[in-house]
Amino acid sequence: MQWTATGPAPDRVLIVGWPSFLHGEATAGDVLAMEAARTVLSDAGLRCDLAWSPVFRPGGRTLEDSPPEDYTHLVFTTPGEPGAGGHGQGTT
Repeated sequence: MQWTATGPAPDRVLIVGWPSFLHGEATAGDVLAMEAARTVLSDAGLRCDLAWSPVFRPGGRTLEDSPPEDYTHLVFTTPGEPGAGGHGQGTT
């Protein structure tokens, strides 16, 4: 489907996780899960943005900078559980 000014907007995904929240506690696994989700979705041809806490990544996109009407999908990521059949990182 081709996007036009009068047609439907192309899919755009907002990827969030604990590093997206001002008082969220983020681990390296949380950050890796967000980056992994972006890689998979981008490779599938979807446009993606990651939302970060302004404390965690100053100057980055935040939840407040990401109005819901700009996105067709929201993905919340968390690291996978060790021993749960994965490699310790994943998305939910």
